[in-house]
Amino acid sequence: MENKKEKKFLIIGGSAGGSTIGANLRRLDDFSKITIVEKDPDVSFSNCSLPYYFSGEVESIEDLIVNTPEDFKRKYNIDVRVHHQAMKINRDQKYVEIKDLNTKETYKEAYDYLIITTGGSPNKPKDLLNENVFTLRNVQDVRDIDKFLKENKVENVGIIGNGYIGVEVGEAFRLSGKNVKLFGSRNQVLMPFDEDMAQIIHKELIDNGMDLILGTRVKKTSKDGIFLDYGTLIPCDLVILSIGIKPDNHLAKEAGLEIGKTGGIVVDSNNRTSDESIYALGDVVEVHNDILNKPDLLALAGPAHKQADIAANHIYNNQRRNKGVIKSAILRVFDLNCGTVGLNERNLQEEEIGYDFVFGTYQDKIHEGKKIHLKVLFEKITGQILGAQIIGQGEITKRLDTISTLISQKGDLYDLWENELAYSPIYSTTKDATNIIGSMGLGLLNKEYEKVSIPMIRSLVEEDSLIIDTRSTKEFEKGHIIKSKNIPIGLLRDKVEELPKDENIYINSYSAMRILKQRGFKAIYIEGDFEDLCLHEYYKDLIENREKIVSEYRF
Repeated sequence: MENKKEKKFLIIGGSAGGSTIGANLRRLDDFSKITIVEKDPDVSFSNCSLPYYFSGEVESIEDLIVNTPEDFKRKYNIDVRVHHQAMKINRDQKYVEIKDLNTKETYKEAYDYLIITTGGSPNKPKDLLNENVFTLRNVQDVRDIDKFLKENKVENVGIIGNGYIGVEVGEAFRLSGKNVKLFGSRNQVLMPFDEDMAQIIHKELIDNGMDLILGTRVKKTSKDGIFLDYGTLIPCDLVILSIGIKPDNHLAKEAGLEIGKTGGIVVDSNNRTSDESIYALGDVVEVHNDILNKPDLLALAGPAHKQADIAANHIYNNQRRNKGVIKSAILRVFDLNCGTVGLNERNLQEEEIGYDFVFGTYQDKIHEGKKIHLKVLFEKITGQILGAQIIGQGEITKRLDTISTLISQKGDLYDLWENELAYSPIYSTTKDATNIIGSMGLGLLNKEYEKVSIPMIRSLVEEDSLIIDTRSTKEFEKGHIIKSKNIPIGLLRDKVEELPKDENIYINSYSAMRILKQRGFKAIYIEGDFEDLCLHEYYKDLIENREKIVSEYRF
């Protein structure tokens, strides 16, 4: 394509993907006509920052807006038309019917290249809609919720949906002093995390005053609150509906573009659709899951920005490499940092992939270190890393990014263990948490030891298994697994004659496990520490009113 030959680019949708590809196209070509049409009143805003207005961390609604239509005209010479809705795509004559929502007039806009970035539509079951029910997808939603808050006395907020947005919005309203109830049909929040890891988050949520009503469906809403599937009314003044999105594909579907089984628009590695003149990107497209090698959906801003770069450069014959996605994500939950990448146990079981995992709790650095809980999932035969989850008050971002990079490069446990990372006691530990857990994973992969994970300990207690606690007597007395036997590690070698060699011995120290194995005992390592067990058990003990398996909780 000749740079100085004017072409007409028409972009439908002006948020992350649409704004970015518009700016990228202008950088590549300063002569062509670029038009963005957006049905809402805003373009180029920070989607991920929307909840933080309600916590007060974003002071003004206008601070959520990155660029206005006037900014786009001044900086990029791009014509941005807000309150203009694309109604129909005519592929044969290459134009789009557009409705001016202010004047109600309809007109045709021609294009040489069309880019569809219509995003995702929030799921809105009719029984859940009411005058006090809102979704949170754009800046106008923030305005609408803010208006309702100012015009009504709101003390009790109900969040329907326990995904990323639901948890973040719930946190925001709780920080603002509202009473918050989080409703979810699953038995845990944040389904990308495994159930054992989610228990850490559950405790953080309830410790900060949020009520979790999980494992039950919301039947309907009213101005008085939320009705659960068994008929109970939970009073709520304001309800935020956050039960997921689906690709807003109706324009593409009506135009005859190929739609995948996921509901997303099918695009090639350059984000070109089944029509050579039409590209699509963002939440509306079907992405390639690089780990599973299959189509998938992903509603994250980061990949949308990369897709915009890939598509713009492809139009101008500049090659970019698109390997697909590995679903790396991070969020804050009060004082916890929570990150996940790749596949979790549920994904691996559904795909029937043989896997194992290793879990550990570490300090993020030597000086003034804070804990991080780290779980790495890997292929059972090869040790290839398939996923990871990290939760803690400490620095998790660089650990998540390290593992994300290895996953994208098809790295394995050997790579994780050998990975050379920068060290200073004010930034890290001598061997980083990722190195240590890589080493532990290699031991498991090579069958150097056996282990039981935290979720298995309750059944061990119920079966009266022999559990050895090697902490000091003082620590043991502060809290321990009931029925466990305390043998401080310094005394273990002198006490081995008291232990049976004909039964499994479950022991909470890796070093102690090695001591026993070398003496012919059937020693099995208990993964994680006593605090990890308490974190795992606490929430379920509370909601199920079940008997504790610890003498005292220690957090």
